[in-house]
Parts: sequence; structure tokens; C-alpha cells
Amino acid sequence: MGYLFLVVGPSGAGKDTLIDYVTGKLPVIKVKRYITRLPNAFEDFISVSVSDFNKMDFFLKWGSYDKQYGISAEVLSGLKSGRHFIINVSRDVISEAKSKWAKTFVISLSVPKEVLVKRALERGRDSPEEIKKRLDRDVTVSADFTVDSSNPDASVAGDKIVSFIKKLIS
Repeated sequence: MGYLFLVVGPSGAGKDTLIDYVTGKLPVIKVKRYITRLPNAFEDFISVSVSDFNKMDFFLKWGSYDKQYGISAEVLSGLKSGRHFIINVSRDVISEAKSKWAKTFVISLSVPKEVLVKRALERGRDSPEEIKKRLDRDVTVSADFTVDSSNPDASVAGDKIVSFIKKLIS
């Protein structure tokens, strides 16, 4: 039976960067999300129309900021066959994931607000008003592991996450 790792944190915390780091070091598979948004240079996801999204079978799905997000049902069969997965998700889907798969662990990224604002402005994807709205949300989450991801060197937080996961899957 495989392990499922959910990575949560505010926009700009480095979720995708750290997931890429971890998958380069461990036998853990990065899961691409299906999102009802046009492709962009900042995220690695599968762009789908709302109509196509509504016809698909998902293991997990959620809505955020007028977009729909989904995780393929194939992840569940992969978990059952012993593969390990890591996914960038909304904290709103944690309890559902844990109810569907017992070996689900939450990795929460924490970053000072001023660092998040700087990263979001550099990314240029959202307006200052959208950035403020995202960062003013309550980000309290019950995590199995929390790491500060404010250092621009991904290996600093990445190695801590690798150690946490390695202890579980070894």
C-alpha cells in the first residue's frame, strides 16, 4: 500500500518547487492536477474546460477562486498497488483525502507574509488586490509535518521534507 503526501501552503510558498525537488530524490510520483484554467508558465497542470472537467472521474476534486481542480482516479489504483504520490492541494480537501486513503500525510509550508507578497508580485500572475485576498485567508491546517520554505534555496526545506518522507516509506 502506497503513501499519499499532500503539500499545502499559501500561494507563493514553493509547493511545486519542493514537490519537484522531492520527486528527484525519492520514489514518489508528482501528480498533475486538472484545472479549469488556461495553461501558464508558472504551474505544471493539465488545462481542461469546465465541460470536460464535469465529465471526468476524480479521486479528489475541489473549487478555488472560480476554478475547479481535480486529481485523477488513477491515483487511487496506484496507491493500492504500492506506489507513493505527492500532490499540491487545497487544505479544503485534506479530510476527504484522509477518509479515502489511510496512509495520507499532510506537509504544510510556512513562509512569512512579506516573502509571499514579494514572490507573488515577481510571478506577475495576480493583481495586488488578488494577492492580498489570497494572503489574508486563514491558513491554519493540521499537518503531519511543517517546514519553513522561505529560503530561496529549495534544498533547505526540500531536504527536510525528503527526510520526513523517507522515514515513512522505508
